[in-house]
Amino acid sequence: MGTRQLRLSDAGQIKERIGSFVGKSVSLVLKDSTAQTGLLESVSGASIVLRNMRLKKMNITLDQITELYYDTNA
Repeated sequence: MGTRQLRLSDAGQIKERIGSFVGKSVSLVLKDSTAQTGLLESVSGASIVLRNMRLKKMNITLDQITELYYDTNA
């Protein structure tokens, strides 16, 4: 079985669709060219809460996100 990757790199699409990824594991690329992977716990206003692999909560503003990746089974 293969994997399909959904990739959002438009700021408008990210802001519009990020709520549909709550409760799912996502990868984010931030403006400082770092990547974060974890469980998207919540979206509120202009920020999100991401629980990383070390189970630490990270608050990230939507303006910091340049790309969002989500893997699904094909």
